Amino acid sequence: PSGSFLLNNIRELWRAAAEDNPKPIVDTVQRWQQALWRFDPIGHIGRQGGPTAWMNPKSITQSSVDFSLELQPPADGSDVVVHLAASDAGDGSENDFVRWRNPRLVGGGKADLPMRDVPGLAGRLAKLRRETLANTATFLAAAVEAVTHSAGGAGGAERAGRWSEG
Repeated sequence: PSGSFLLNNIRELWRAAAEDNPKPIVDTVQRWQQALWRFDPIGHIGRQGGPTAWMNPKSITQSSVDFSLELQPPADGSDVVVHLAASDAGDGSENDFVRWRNPRLVGGGKADLPMRDVPGLAGRLAKLRRETLANTATFLAAAVEAVTHSAGGAGGAERAGRWSEG
């Protein structure tokens, strides 16, 4: 596409906007204004080490950006899907480079899970689920036997311990 990535988007919003609802355009301009401009305190203008103007441009290129995203399980039980994406901002991809450094799942009081390990983890969890379900009848029989025998006596409780150990 030709033209400015930013302005092309605003032009599309302008053409699609209803006369009585400029909010989508205003919201987009405000988001970009916050991303592209730094609003400095007026009282510090001209002071040594202070800003040169009230609004100063921000650099939109960054060597590193940390971010996190809280993942919520969908109500319908479907998978949570996250895509990591980067754009050339409409100026072509020459000299552009993105490196996703250490993407991982964090939380639940557990050790971090690197994204490179997620496919293997999903397979291991599916295998464990299949094995556990295959032993459901055995586990239930052991539970029934444990309840019907005395807790200190031989029999069900001991077998239940053996079965749960593998």
